[in-house]
Amino acid sequence: MQTPHGATGDQLIDTGDGHRLWWSQGGDPHGPTVLVIHGGPGGRTRPEPVAWLQGLPVRWVCWDQRGCGRSEPAGECRHNTLRHLLADIERLRAHLRLGRLALLAGSWGAVPALEYACLRPQSVRGLFLRSAFLGRRDEIDAYCAAWDRWLGDAGRRLLQLPPGGTAALLRGAAQRPPSGLLLQAWTAFEAAHAAAGGAAGEWPGATAAEIDPQQAAAWAVFAQFMRHACFLPHGAQQRWHRRLSAWRSGPLAFVHGLRDTTCPPANTEWLAAAAGGAAEVHLVADAGHRTADPALAPVLREAVRRWALALCAESGPPPGRDHPGGH
Repeated sequence: MQTPHGATGDQLIDTGDGHRLWWSQGGDPHGPTVLVIHGGPGGRTRPEPVAWLQGLPVRWVCWDQRGCGRSEPAGECRHNTLRHLLADIERLRAHLRLGRLALLAGSWGAVPALEYACLRPQSVRGLFLRSAFLGRRDEIDAYCAAWDRWLGDAGRRLLQLPPGGTAALLRGAAQRPPSGLLLQAWTAFEAAHAAAGGAAGEWPGATAAEIDPQQAAAWAVFAQFMRHACFLPHGAQQRWHRRLSAWRSGPLAFVHGLRDTTCPPANTEWLAAAAGGAAEVHLVADAGHRTADPALAPVLREAVRRWALALCAESGPPPGRDHPGGH
């Protein structure tokens, strides 16, 4: 992704443990701060969430997670766990001298957003989750089963998958560097699976492919987090439920396509039930996982607009009022 339109910063933060984090910011420096948390694991900041915020009276900050996108080194898995990602949010807060944050997260980004909201409730002033992933083992198993079906017998033989298919591959990914063919198949499946209703048919196969460095970096981080069940601490989802059921931290909104097979709509139904009437919820018929899905995109734009304006309408100056940050 290019630097977001209207960005006033595009820099790297040194974490002191071998990583440098790419970040950017823009919007109204005097408005409430919205931290954009991208999907993955292994993803990168995409233009759509920033575009939803353009023209609204909020300040936005985005960053590429460790090993991802423009952060360095690409694909680095040392010192790269959920705990490190949460510490990086605090690092950004200190670096930019931010007060409370509203969190706008999509897909995998829901995991660090929810975990952060539990660990630092006093620092959160709103939460927007799009097509939430919750890190449950059954979600990961369903993803692998869908990939196996899409590959078909011929595809699984071509990739020389171990017994147990892609689930076994992910569990042992550290012992098997990815081939160009595997990266090509994974990238194609990700794109197909994000469509409404999921991946149709079977993989047509491919000839041997060279390794794409960006794909290899994304795979390394993805496989690490899947292999370790997203590094979620025991009882995380129960804590999320308790946090949402007692939500008093500003506007809360969830959006999910009902034909999303990458992240099941049941995730958002669970979140909405936990929040009771505190959340604005949109379950979108005929929509899949893609932010550009023609059924999902207009709902997302309007829901983010309503949520951002609700942030601005909060009465009185919040504790830890946001300050225009230094770089």
